[in-house]
Amino acid sequence: MLYATIRNKRIGDRIGEKIGDRVGEKVGENTGYNGDNSGASIASITENQEKILEIMRYKPTVSAYEIGEKIGLSLRNVEMNIRKLKAAGLLARKGAARGGYWVVL
Repeated sequence: MLYATIRNKRIGDRIGEKIGDRVGEKVGENTGYNGDNSGASIASITENQEKILEIMRYKPTVSAYEIGEKIGLSLRNVEMNIRKLKAAGLLARKGAARGGYWVVL
């Protein structure tokens, strides 16, 4: 495949960079993400996420399956909410997958 080069850089790379920048800007506009990775505010968590945190405060060794059974969510939905809570800095897992426990921050 032939690539035109400008200053030892392929044109495709330059176009990709420009498109990537614009996509990143649009994602930030649509989600409200401003590059600050300090976590979500308490007001931005959902009712289900609050229930998950409450269960984890009460029983730190609880499994995602048990949480789903208690609040009526699928395992996949519980795991998705846990990932969001961890990304927001509101939740951490200590120890191994089976022998560990949840820490609500």
